[in-house]
Amino acid sequence: MDSLPTTAIIALFYVGFAAAEIVAGRFAHAQDTTRKDVILDVATTLLFPSLMVPAILLAGATLTELAMPGSANRLAHLPWWAMVLVLLVADDLTQYWWHRTSHEVPWLFALHRPHHSANYLSVRVTYRNNLIYYALMPG
Repeated sequence: MDSLPTTAIIALFYVGFAAAEIVAGRFAHAQDTTRKDVILDVATTLLFPSLMVPAILLAGATLTELAMPGSANRLAHLPWWAMVLVLLVADDLTQYWWHRTSHEVPWLFALHRPHHSANYLSVRVTYRNNLIYYALMPG
């Protein structure tokens, strides 16, 4: 399954940043963290890579095949640097505009608000959004 390596890579990056925060003494934020924060952080951190990433990749592949039959691996011939460029421009730019739009459109901000509701800044708030926020993300 193609989504498994992607999920593993995302998890490794997250664990790496969490480990760096633990070493620096910035992960726990005991003085700023409520029980609700811990529940929200744990739930979104576990649900995003384990549920949402595979669901989004499967839905994206399925919808792409329906819209453009035979398009699987259409970009596989590109050199690695071109794929990185496509990722940086197409994916990162759409995520930037999605995030920016979510601050300007009230119903999108309602989905994004949990990300800004923490009293601390940590890797723990990375996936702290409503899961529908990610399901609707264009990238």
